[in-house]
Parts: sequence; C-alpha cells; structure tokens
Amino acid sequence: MQKHFYILLLFFTCMQAYGQGMYYVKDTVTAKTNVPDTKILDKLSDKAVVTFRDAPAAKYAFDTYNSVYDKALQIKSSYEHIGSYHVNNKAILPNEKDIVEASIQINDAGIKPEEIAFVTDKGNKFEHSYDKGIYTVTILGGGANDGQRLYAVYKNADGTYESLGKLNIYSYAPKTINLSIVPVGTAQARHSKSEITDYLNKIYGKIGITVNITIEDAFDNTAWDLDRDGKLKTDQTGLFDSYSDEMKALNKAFSSSGRWQKDRLYLFVLNEADKAGVGGDMPRGEQFGYLFKGYTPRTVAHEIGHGVFKLQHTFNKTYQIAQGSTNNLMDYSDGSDLIKHQWDIVHKPGIVFGIWEGDDEGMLVRDNCFDNQENYKKFKTVWESLFKDPTFLKVFNIVNNDKQITYCFSELKDNEYKGTAPLAQTSPLAIDETALKIKFINRKNAKQINLEEYYELTKQLSQPENEWNGMIDVNMSKLNKKTLFHELNHAAQFLLMKKNNVPYTFVQMEVETRLILYYSIFISASEDVIKNRNKMYYHLINLLGEDNFSDLLPLTGDFRCGDDKEWPVLSEDNSKLYSYIELNNIFYHWFKSDLRGKEKEENDKKFDFIMKIYAKFFKECGKESSLYKWDPQSYTPNYHLFNLIRK
Repeated sequence: MQKHFYILLLFFTCMQAYGQGMYYVKDTVTAKTNVPDTKILDKLSDKAVVTFRDAPAAKYAFDTYNSVYDKALQIKSSYEHIGSYHVNNKAILPNEKDIVEASIQINDAGIKPEEIAFVTDKGNKFEHSYDKGIYTVTILGGGANDGQRLYAVYKNADGTYESLGKLNIYSYAPKTINLSIVPVGTAQARHSKSEITDYLNKIYGKIGITVNITIEDAFDNTAWDLDRDGKLKTDQTGLFDSYSDEMKALNKAFSSSGRWQKDRLYLFVLNEADKAGVGGDMPRGEQFGYLFKGYTPRTVAHEIGHGVFKLQHTFNKTYQIAQGSTNNLMDYSDGSDLIKHQWDIVHKPGIVFGIWEGDDEGMLVRDNCFDNQENYKKFKTVWESLFKDPTFLKVFNIVNNDKQITYCFSELKDNEYKGTAPLAQTSPLAIDETALKIKFINRKNAKQINLEEYYELTKQLSQPENEWNGMIDVNMSKLNKKTLFHELNHAAQFLLMKKNNVPYTFVQMEVETRLILYYSIFISASEDVIKNRNKMYYHLINLLGEDNFSDLLPLTGDFRCGDDKEWPVLSEDNSKLYSYIELNNIFYHWFKSDLRGKEKEENDKKFDFIMKIYAKFFKECGKESSLYKWDPQSYTPNYHLFNLIRK
C-alpha cells in the first residue's frame, strides 16, 4: 500500500510540473519563466554585452554576421541588428537539442555573470553552464518552420530585467535526397562514396539535409557527343544556368536507358568539358548535373546546391558580392559555409524532392523555349520570385506533375500580333493578348487545333490519346508576376478539363483565376487589412502596382468602372443595393471560409450571384472586353481549381 502511495505521489508531482510548464525532451529540461515581453528585451542594456557564437561540439549550423554580405540586401535582411549589436542565427531540427556558446563583456561591476539566465520569447528557460567567462547553453528546437528568440537576461535586485544579448534560432524539418554519381564512357569516379558522404554531411547535415549517395556503373554511351570531340559542351552563356544541346542529348539518352529514376539527382562524370578549368556544371533547379576531371567533394556539394536547392553564386549580380571574398560554399573559393539566407532557400516550400519527370516532360520550365536567352534571363528572375507564394506553389505542382499536357515558356514574336505565325505558332487562346497567349501543339502529329470555337478546343484537349505541348508565350514588355501566375492558373484549368473532365467555360476560367490571384494576396495580409476595404485597396497597389490591380479591385467590394464611375451591385431580387462594406464582408467570409451551416449557405449564395456581376463587369467595363466573347448571364459557379488549392 505504501509503495502504491509513493507511485501515485510521483505521478501527481510530475503532472503538476507539466501543468506549470515543465517539458522533458531528450534529457533537456526547459522551464517556463516570467520575463518581460520582447519589446522590452529587444532594448539591450549597456551594462554588459553577451555575444552568441558557434560551439565546437555543436551539431547544427551557426551563422555569424559578416559585413561582406552587406551589399546584398536580400542577405543583409536575414540578420537582425539592434543598434550596433548584430544578432546571429542558429539552425536546429524540430525537438532536437544542440548547444551554443556565449561570451560576456561586463561594463558594470554590479553585474554578476553567474546569475545570467537564457530565456526565449516564449518564456522557456534553457539550461546552461558557465566556466571562465564562457557560457555553454543547451537549446531545444521548436516545431518545424518555427523560430525562437533567445535572450541573455539579468534580473536586478528590484525585479526588473536587463537584456544583454540575443540569438535567433530557426527549426527546419529534416529532408532526404538521393544522389547518383554516374561515370560516362571511360571516365572514372575520383572519390569514394564515404569521402563524398562525409563532406556533404558536414555541410548539408548541419541544416537537416541527408544525402544518400550511390556510385553507379559506367554509362557507356557516346551519342551525346554531337561534334565528336570527346568534350561535353557546357552552357554557352557562361552562366551555367541552362543545358547545352550535348547536355540535353546525354540527359535524354540516360533517361531512356532504363536506369533513370524520377526521385534521384544525377551527376555524370566525364573526362572533359569544352571549357578549360570547369570542375562541374548543374543548372539551377534541374535533375542532371556534370562533373569533370579534377572535381572534389566540394564540387559535388556546390553543384547540388545549384541543382536541387536552386542556390545562386554569391557573386551573382543579384547579390553584388565580389567573387572569392567569402567562405561560402556557393563562392569560387575553398569555403563550405551556408548562411541563414541560404538555409531558408534550401528549406523553402518550393523545394520538392522527387518531382522530376524526365527530360522534357513533367517540368514546366525544364527546357526554356526562348529564342533569345536574354529574354529567358529576364523571365526567370520574375518567374522564380513567385516560388515564395504558397498558393502559387500549389498551382505549380498541379501543372508540374502532368505528362499529357506539358508547358514551356517562350517570348511572343512580333509577327504573331499580325496573325502570320508559322505552323508551330497557333492562334491565341482567349488570353490577354497584351501580355501572353497559350497555344497547343499535338506532340504525336503536330496537328493544329481549331481555336475559333472554344468548345472544339476543349473536346480535343480532353481526348485521352492526345498529348499536347502547351506553349505560353510572354510579351517581354508586359512581363510581371501577376500575369505569369494568371496564365499558370489557366494551364492548371486545362489539366483539370483533360484529366478530371471538369466542364469549364471561358467565363468560369477567367473569374476563377482572379479569385485565386486575390486569395494568394488575401492570405498574405493581416486580419486588420483584409477586413478593411481601404487598407486592402492599398495592399493590392503595393503588391501589384497601380497599373496592374484594377481587375482584382472588385473583390475588395470596390466596383468602379473607368474614371471612378461606380458600378451598382444589387441583390439577386433587386431589392437591395450592396454597400462597399457589405460586399467586403461577403467576400471576407467566402475567402476566409469561416462560416458554417445556414450562415455559410446564405453567404455562398450571395457570393455566387455577385460573381455574375463580376463577370459582367469585365465584359462591359474591363480593358479586355474586346477580346472576350462570353455571355456573363450564362455564368454559373465553378471553383474546382480554387477548392483544390484551398484544401
């Protein structure tokens, strides 16, 4: 009986400790503590300065501020500065423990260094030890994609706190990639699997990336050598950002050999490149890369940084940093560092492993179809900026994983405005001709499709035996993020028509794609903004520019047609004229999807009817009215793609 009593006592003691904020994870105990809010802690005291640094025995990466990156605004913004104090960054995995060190400079004799505590903005107190002026702090990772602010604090005799230093801690979910190294012809792999694995783990393992390496048997093929000089032709732009004809030939030969797997990266080992001094080449965001004689494990790490993680060189014009001036893996130096800006790129939602579908298939922009490579560079800058948008990523993945309709971007030619395009350039498909057009070419027989009748098009696209190349042609003078996103929505809608037999009409496609564009902006804004029509108005302008937001403006409740003429929005029975505020409220609840039962049913009904007015607004008031030949009164709700991405 006495034994049972002590067991129960122990149980209730543990439960009480849990209720008071005690957490036991992997031998690390963090206790809840009462500290001021971060507005107070972010004002550092001058009584002492605690500087966080990497610990020699640490498992995960540490990024110490380096002024060499100050010229690159994208990188500089990843460091926080409190006055002259630079806040360093620490990487960790969810619920994992690690250590950091900190040193102290005391400016006030009243500060007792042994009484300093280390607490987070969430009120967790981390354990630490102190020896000879150095603190060793045991930290604990939060949830995936979670950030913590760690403060060195000192409690004064009067109960107030002094904040002496700060560290930002970021938790990243672990990921795994599979890499095959494939010698080609007589070339040989220079380094063993263990050599390369050890090196990659020292770099990528510190930010939660595991690389599984296989060194495969040689691929005995010479068909790729188009000019028969025994050298692989590299990217002729000098930017190593796209495939040459010989690279494409090698990729295709291997893909059709029976050895290719869609969930692996491939690095081919060849004897020579056509340029002297090239150790490796891998276009950003691609599945296939190339190693040449003299390559090292660092070359492997550098090239997959380009390939799977889309990392740029630090000396790229985007960053304006001098070549060879850093210890970064993506510089041309001997360094192996990755910084917080790069951690975020490696772990951003757009990096999806195992999505490759083979050369020329299943990758929306695998082989760019631009005739002018300068146009391609301009396009790619705008295109890649979209991958920060989670809504765009959902649409992209729908299009990216299809094989029957594969898309490629190119520039819109001048003669296409005049209707004199050659056979491969079919007529525009009901798209804003001032910016882009989509055309379809049957891959099996180059058959043109009749675009005069919309329903003829949909019937041909829906035939299961037909495979189409969808070409999205860009007017480079009108290039912008919104337009590219708009057209990608159409690409996804065509896929739903073909694969799921979704019965889209022309007007349904145009209304729905604008709902998706607005939704991506809606979910990025604060609650205060999306509930206020005026604030949302200016939010749209800030994101899209004054010349590019008018078609989304009605979704804030603001129906205005040219010269600020108000467009009346009546209820379905014509008994009520909706105000801006009422319209904004209807739209808010529809995009928020926060109503249930009868309230939701009534709000959805109002929204569907207002979308008919929205369609009429474009027909009679929009800048594209001359291009669109729809009957707004025939509009019925169709939100297939929208509902798919909102899940």
